[in-house]
Amino acid sequence: MFYHACRAGGCSARKAKLLYLGVRIGVWSRETLPEAALSKERLYVDIPIQADSDAKKIQNMFLEIADELRTIDDEATLEQLDKVISKHLQF
Repeated sequence: MFYHACRAGGCSARKAKLLYLGVRIGVWSRETLPEAALSKERLYVDIPIQADSDAKKIQNMFLEIADELRTIDDEATLEQLDKVISKHLQF
């Protein structure tokens, strides 16, 4: 539903894909990483950003999946997007 809401709200297909991917990774992170990995204190960053290993893993995962999503047609169904995302996110 989030993806469709983004599109209905005027987001481009590319932006909607990336926003949807962010939501999916957020859910995956909450389900798979230790609770302390996502504490509020650890989410604050200094400049320059020095990500810890969990944050770096999530960042790299996002970039890898985003690259693959670029190859998917803008008219792809949500099921097609989920298929690409799900193969990277194992619960």
